[in-house]
Amino acid sequence: MADGITHEKYILYATAATLVGSVLLYDVIKLEYLIAANVGMLSNVFINSDIDQDGVVLVELRTAQLLTFFVPRGNFKNILVDKFIKLIKIFLAPYSLWWKHRHYLTHTPLIGTLIRWYYIYLATWYIFLRPWLTLHELNVIVFQDFQLVTVVFLTFVSIGDFIHAALDKFEFIW
Repeated sequence: MADGITHEKYILYATAATLVGSVLLYDVIKLEYLIAANVGMLSNVFINSDIDQDGVVLVELRTAQLLTFFVPRGNFKNILVDKFIKLIKIFLAPYSLWWKHRHYLTHTPLIGTLIRWYYIYLATWYIFLRPWLTLHELNVIVFQDFQLVTVVFLTFVSIGDFIHAALDKFEFIW
């Protein structure tokens, strides 16, 4: 079973391959689809099927580091990263309570991808966007105006989940 660093390494390899493919297909495919593919693949570094674990996992640390990217190194940055990790844990607490780690639904590619991103979608709307947008208005934006972009994004997130599942299942790969 692969650890967080191995998962991250292979996702970054896949992201690099997606980026190379995007450069090669730049003239053929619309830019918004290429961006959705790359963001979808790279998002697996920050949000993957291990977000339901207790304790601090690598994906939470990487997310906190991303949020504090422009803060100069030092004690303040370390404190800020710790605070962000606590906020991320609070944000993901309901998900972790509903789904135990390695639950067959959350660790199944595509199904787990949809469950995880639907939780993030609803939680983000409820916490941040509810005063400005109804859920119906947000659904119109995401699922009608950007329908194909959303499908491309979720497809590449699912590819990352397949990589994650393969690394967990087959030790000889890594």
